[in-house]
Amino acid sequence: MTPGLIADSIVNLCGAIGLAVTMLTLYRRDPRSPLTRRLLLALGIIAALFLIRGVAWWSGSGALDNGAMIPAALIPLGALLVTEGILRRHAPRAAKIVILTGGIVLGLAGAVGPERFATPYAVLLVLFQLAGFAVCAWLLATRDRATLMASENRSIGRLAVGAVLVIPFIITGFGVLMQVIPVRLGALGALLVVTAILIAERGAETQRQAVMMTLLRLSGSALLGMAAAFVTPDVGAAQIMRFCAIAIAGVLTIGLAVDALRAYFESQVP
Repeated sequence: MTPGLIADSIVNLCGAIGLAVTMLTLYRRDPRSPLTRRLLLALGIIAALFLIRGVAWWSGSGALDNGAMIPAALIPLGALLVTEGILRRHAPRAAKIVILTGGIVLGLAGAVGPERFATPYAVLLVLFQLAGFAVCAWLLATRDRATLMASENRSIGRLAVGAVLVIPFIITGFGVLMQVIPVRLGALGALLVVTAILIAERGAETQRQAVMMTLLRLSGSALLGMAAAFVTPDVGAAQIMRFCAIAIAGVLTIGLAVDALRAYFESQVP
């Protein structure tokens, strides 16, 4: 295994664990909410992608790597379902048919497709994902704000900002297209987004505290990753970036797990 594949595997496995913890946290808070069920489905698709990719790259399994294209192609469908839940109305039927059909076709094509079509397939999948996100963004931007509460409108604004910020991280997940990137950062971007979502659900005072603690975690883990990179004899910009990505992903995952366990302990106090 190359250092790049090792880093990719660790970051993706951390992403899968972090999203699984987030799913447990959301379910514990509101298990009967229709929006929660949609969020769990969408997060489950993304967690499955990171888990399959992490195991595939760690084990060198080409079959698992191809199989990861199925959840990757279904991500726009998960995003559309969450968008419908937030807006409390159905998306246009044509959009749902195209996203569902496209996800199934692209997923199966990626799972069984030959290696020589890897580059055009990656381009097509990126465009499909971006088009799906664009449809969700259009539905959120053209919503009837009067039918939603002020808190819901603020949540939609935060979600839109998070989606824009995570798009560059998603693109780095396609190694065929971004060969100059030493580590794929899709899972790291997902961890940042779910951390921000959980912070946004707190009160104003605890939000500020959580943001400060998260910034401390990010800066501290990045410095730790940079320091650890100098342990290796071939230290360079690529190796520093890999170590920083591993450290940040690990710290965010541990932070999500610790916060979830703390919330559980607090809920058991009479």
